[in-house]
Amino acid sequence: MENQKVKITTAYNVEIEYFTASPWERILAYLIDAAIKVGYLILVSMVIFNGFNIDSYILIMLFFLPFVFYSLAFELFNNGKTVGKLALNLQVVSLTGKNTTTGQYIIRWFCRFLDFGIFTQGLGFISVVSTTQSQRIGDILANTTVITQKEREASRSNLARVKLPKGYTGIFKEVMQLEDHHIQTLKQVVFNVTPAKQKIQLAAAEHIMHLTGIPKTMPAKKYLKMIVYDYNYFQRLEELPPVKTPPPPPLSTTEEE
Repeated sequence: MENQKVKITTAYNVEIEYFTASPWERILAYLIDAAIKVGYLILVSMVIFNGFNIDSYILIMLFFLPFVFYSLAFELFNNGKTVGKLALNLQVVSLTGKNTTTGQYIIRWFCRFLDFGIFTQGLGFISVVSTTQSQRIGDILANTTVITQKEREASRSNLARVKLPKGYTGIFKEVMQLEDHHIQTLKQVVFNVTPAKQKIQLAAAEHIMHLTGIPKTMPAKKYLKMIVYDYNYFQRLEELPPVKTPPPPPLSTTEEE
């Protein structure tokens, strides 16, 4: 089963195309997360059976809470990535074009009991392979999907690459907090919009300033262009192979007379 394409329209009315994770990638990520959770339960059980005197309420919290809330906690605090998703370069994204909200993560997590329940095994898989945006039931209700970043990484240089002005030197290394999809969006906002869409540029500039902390001391379009240039400049520095410095010459062992 091949990765499907899904198009998301951002808050700036710019359409970005992603590749959804394949069902097999999602299953493998699920198995990795399941192995981690089972391993945790085994570890806690070993502690209990070794005779540690633990209060029953603390025991319930140690035993069940991390197991039950594992996926929700990781997706909330790790930008839509559990350990399994991180290992396979997958990410939960919102189809609204905005950042995925806490409510969306909670809906996805709550619906796991339906997608992967004892009496509904396979329901999530059937939903993923049969929907146009590769969504399990939790994704449908939360208006999310899971994308693969492998395709994006493979073409990252094409997405973010622009020709820098001759002799350009980057100013704000904070731009590297951004991701390739931010730069792809900004390229559309800066280079492909008409002057009538200056409000979009202003909104984008405010958003980038909030994400990076880089002050906006110039018009929005110029500011965004600087962000794109700086990102390209520092990204290309990271891509350069490390410079190998020759070893120092050996010290002479002969004494001067």
